[in-house]
Amino acid sequence: MTHSVLHPSIVALASLASSIAANHPSQGLCQLDKLKGYGVSEEQIDLVVEVARHIRDEAVQKLDDKFDEAFKACFAP
Repeated sequence: MTHSVLHPSIVALASLASSIAANHPSQGLCQLDKLKGYGVSEEQIDLVVEVARHIRDEAVQKLDDKFDEAFKACFAP
């Protein structure tokens, strides 16, 4: 079995995306300089940020919906 090594720019993009999607306090800001240094374009970074924010926002909405349903059920006659 061979192990392929990911380019550091891919690891940095994944780290940035996961930090944003997880709503981590650092939001992956430490990855931006690394990505710029690897030559990753602003457009590529922006796309990753957009996808990560969409995932984060969708998860928050689902949690809010679940809470609202439970709240209504709690006070239903």
